[in-house]
Amino acid sequence: FGDVACFSFYPTKILGAYGDGGFVSTNSLKLYQRARRLRFYGIEQIVKKNKFVIQNNESIYSTGGKNLWKNHLEGKDPGLGIVPIRKDNKCKWGCLDVDDYSVDIEKISKQFVKKNLIVCRSKSGGVHLYLFCKDWIPASVMKHKLEELSSTLGFGGCEVFPKQIQILAERGDVGGWINMPYFNCKNTDRFAIHNGNNLSLEQFLELAESKLL
Repeated sequence: FGDVACFSFYPTKILGAYGDGGFVSTNSLKLYQRARRLRFYGIEQIVKKNKFVIQNNESIYSTGGKNLWKNHLEGKDPGLGIVPIRKDNKCKWGCLDVDDYSVDIEKISKQFVKKNLIVCRSKSGGVHLYLFCKDWIPASVMKHKLEELSSTLGFGGCEVFPKQIQILAERGDVGGWINMPYFNCKNTDRFAIHNGNNLSLEQFLELAESKLL
């Protein structure tokens, strides 16, 4: 009866989801391609506009990935954003993105000294809480654990990364990326805080290694 049909996954619907969601169906290739662009802020490629996005976590260890990290740490725009989930739907790290700017980051860092979460100041001035693992684990496990933690810590409703538990790489799925800390690391405002102390990049890496699950 039309060119496009829309279906809602709002939590009160029969096919509910965690938060807002839905899907669009169409037999028009042109409309499909436009909807696909619109679903994720216009992102279609690994590198797009003002953000670098690395879809496959393993690629950050390649020569190209290392160069992107080097530019990020030296403060060369654009900054670096990484998708936690690999194309095999596994991840080694996750993050809670708390955009409550009234949160006392220093206080939180003191509360989390004995926890495995690492507190970082985000680009927008909020809080990123990172969780790192020794091995690759299913993204569904990481996401579920972080959602549990967000509720326990009083941050229910915050963004959780990985945002997806499955991506269809063959279909061109990208996944949700998050801005990395330590942009322009020698003069950054995106640093980790531990027990009330701002950490250098080297200190952050040492702390992350010590808190691997």
